[in-house]
Amino acid sequence: MSALTDIAPTYTVVEVQGHEIKTYGLTAEQIAKVFIRFPRFRALLQEVRDLIGSGDGFDFEKAAEAIDHKALGKVGKDVIGAIIAYATRADDDPKAEAVASELGAGLQIKFLKAAYLHTFPNGLWEAMATLGLDDGSDEAGE
Repeated sequence: MSALTDIAPTYTVVEVQGHEIKTYGLTAEQIAKVFIRFPRFRALLQEVRDLIGSGDGFDFEKAAEAIDHKALGKVGKDVIGAIIAYATRADDDPKAEAVASELGAGLQIKFLKAAYLHTFPNGLWEAMATLGLDDGSDEAGE
């Protein structure tokens, strides 16, 4: 039988300007830090979750209209910078967050995708179900 110490965090290498940057999944502590540092972001995610869990099925256009775009714009850049910094193990490093927040959208998406895949290797819906946060209306997670 294996022990917890026999495993190591998984990562994806994201290449940027000839540099290979290891990108990991976020830990529960890092996710909590994002929510604590950016309460408006947490509220926006709750709004989206409420729309998804409303029982009416998910309507992307309805969700896009319901989200406070001004609020998202105010926190989006900082949240993305923080998440990328956390995923690259530069926790609470203002310089790393500033650099990450100024990367082009394509690079940011590469980092965010890698972080997501390692944070929720079986998908977000399974994680929500494990925590008892799903409403059971979408068992397939699609």
